[in-house]
Amino acid sequence: MEKQNIPQDDWGLGDGISRELCYALDENGNYTTGLSPGWEPKNIVLIEAWREIYEKLQIIANQVKENKVSSLLYFMEFNLMTPSILASSVGIPTWKVKLHFKPFFFKRISFKLKEKYAKELGISIEQLSNPDYIATLDILDEVYKKSGIKFI
Repeated sequence: MEKQNIPQDDWGLGDGISRELCYALDENGNYTTGLSPGWEPKNIVLIEAWREIYEKLQIIANQVKENKVSSLLYFMEFNLMTPSILASSVGIPTWKVKLHFKPFFFKRISFKLKEKYAKELGISIEQLSNPDYIATLDILDEVYKKSGIKFI
């Protein structure tokens, strides 16, 4: 691709705050770099991916409110983590993290482990321990802050 052909399809992704570094040929045939705010097909896929994340978070938030799952699952998903990633970051087996998704077991974990979870998830222990906190969140706004994408 030539430098003047780098896609410039900027239509709402990150409100102009994110740009992608692309390699292209300059007028002398040498590789150079250029910035692109996006490419329409890629932007569509990103918007759909974040919409799916938002919908999944809404479902989990409702499950937390109904006491079907613990808030740990919500915050793990919000941080785009898997149980194995969270487990390795706090130093416990994956099966224990999955067990802690059940409110009965989550309520019984030690303060020290809750502290580790909270640190890895970027929240306070109080936010992690209080399922009602999730009800106060504007999930759409939280996803927008994380992604920079307005998709609804």
